[in-house]
Parts: sequence; C-alpha cells; structure tokens
Amino acid sequence: SATENRIINSLISSGISIQLSPDVVVGCAAIQDTHQPLSGSFCCEYKAGTFCLRGGIMTSPFRQTIGFALEFKKYRIETSFLQHQQLGITSAAGISFLL
Repeated sequence: SATENRIINSLISSGISIQLSPDVVVGCAAIQDTHQPLSGSFCCEYKAGTFCLRGGIMTSPFRQTIGFALEFKKYRIETSFLQHQQLGITSAAGISFLL
C-alpha cells in the first residue's frame, strides 16, 4: 500500500548563542534533516530600546533572512522575510503577549 512506503522526516538541530553586549546577540547552529545534507546557520540580533533587528544566513540551500520586532507595553509585533533560491521571498508576522 502507499502508506507503507512513506518516511516521516526528522530534523535534529543543535546551536549556541553568545551575548556580545547588552544589545547584540550572535548565534550559530548545525541542522541535520532526514533527506538533506548537513547544513548550518548564523544569525545576529541587535536590540535598541523596544526595537529589535535580526538577520541571518543558512546553507544547503543558501537562504537569507531579515526581520524585526517592536515591543509595545506587553505586546511584541514581529515580522520576518526569507529569501530562497527556488521559492523566492516569503514572509511571516506574529503578535505575542509578554507575561
């Protein structure tokens, strides 16, 4: 049957982040997907008051990301953009309530 040949993908990711200053955090990670070669990522986050700017790159396939967040009272509004070689530019947005 068709369901016997299906394989469930799994993803293992391990990374580290370092706070270089009260305003800057950098991080990197290694990512292993079931059907993809080992890939890596590097990211940087800069925070200025209630505004946060984020950027990063990923390998295999090469992708670039940029995003920002804005905190207002107990809410955080976030948006991000990802550039993919085959898929083009995609975006995401979210609103979080901070406890």
